[in-house]
Amino acid sequence: MRRKPITHNSVRYHIQLANKRTTISIDEILSDLLAIRLKVEPRTPEAHKAVRELLESFIAHDKKRSALLTRYIKDQAILYLMDKKLSDKYLDFVCERPNVF
Repeated sequence: MRRKPITHNSVRYHIQLANKRTTISIDEILSDLLAIRLKVEPRTPEAHKAVRELLESFIAHDKKRSALLTRYIKDQAILYLMDKKLSDKYLDFVCERPNVF
């Protein structure tokens, strides 16, 4: 079985924010992992659409967020990839909640 190369490329997504669009770039490996989590073959047009819709859903509740938008979306994507137990522990840690470990 031939392996796809691991690259250090970025993938650009055009994200809709209220009445405007913006472009963000995320690492290709993060894009691939999100596609896999969404049960879509990575690096296909279907994967690009599914990942874009997921990224837009991270900001759907807060369309005014513009400062550090790319960083916010990447953080949300990483948390989405984690299992719930790990992401809960991480959120406890960053929010300085007791009993993290």
